[in-house]
Amino acid sequence: MTYLKLGSTFLVITLLLYVVYFLYKLDNDEYYRPWFTFNCKQIPLIKPYRAGNCGGSEWILDYGGEFGDKIVSINIIDSIIIAEKYDKSIPKNLRDTTWFVYIPRKYLRYEFKNKASFDQVVVQYTKKTYKTKPTEEVFSEFIDIGYLEWFPKDIKRKFHIWRII
Repeated sequence: MTYLKLGSTFLVITLLLYVVYFLYKLDNDEYYRPWFTFNCKQIPLIKPYRAGNCGGSEWILDYGGEFGDKIVSINIIDSIIIAEKYDKSIPKNLRDTTWFVYIPRKYLRYEFKNKASFDQVVVQYTKKTYKTKPTEEVFSEFIDIGYLEWFPKDIKRKFHIWRII
């Protein structure tokens, strides 16, 4: 009799866990996860744009182009993506920097070697102050909190619900 109760309890718990797991899988958009394979990290930006890193120190911003852009810092302001690329081992005053602006809703990508030109384009799309953050710092924030400030509200809400469960 005791084995029957134990078996029934185990079965009920197992079924509940499966139900919760499948509801989670059905209700969760894989795009907003921090890993897109077992060893590749990702930072979801504005769908379908994302930054990815597969085990090295380089992050690649995938914008649907053939190769993507190598980046070291990134941010999103008013639905535009801004990013920078430079060699971190060279002192700031000596290194060459490339700035990027991506406008996903218009499928535009700008690349600049001059900060003033970059600034001119950014102010066309936002009046807010802007600064990029190191990609590793952004990824750490994503892991710690579970979402990033630019995620859609419904994705943030789902995270809070699952954190309670």
